[in-house]
Order: sequence, then C-alpha cells, then structure tokens
Amino acid sequence: MDKYNNGILALIIGGSLGGLTTGLALSRIGISSTILERTAGRTQRGVAIRVTGAPLQNAVGKSTYKTLTGYSQGAGAV
Repeated sequence: MDKYNNGILALIIGGSLGGLTTGLALSRIGISSTILERTAGRTQRGVAIRVTGAPLQNAVGKSTYKTLTGYSQGAGAV
C-alpha cells in the first residue's frame, strides 16, 4: 500500500493560503486531497507572504528547497 492508497480522500474548498496549507499537511500524513478554487487564476486581492531561508526549508523539506532555490542551506531567498 503506497502513501496515498489508504482509502481516505479529503475535499478542500478554497485554494488560499489556508486551503493549500491544509492540503500540504494532509499529504504529509498520507491523506490524499483535492483542492477546489472558484477563481480562474491569480487575482490582485489578498496579501503576499514571503517565507525564505530556514522556515521555508523546514516547511517544504531540504530536497524541495534546493530545487526551488538552488541553495542547499536555508541561506537564500526565494
């Protein structure tokens, strides 16, 4: 049985920061999820949150951090 074959599926309504974070958290514990967003694309409303360095590396994992930034340590900005 692989990570996403446990029979649990979550449906997340809203692709904002909360919805995406929920999807990531569920994925980390082996629960597959589908995120539904009614907006067709990016909008100008809302806020921007910038996460760099060690907090980003801790959130996404070392290999993903290196892929995103080109840095192997939490010293670069995204």
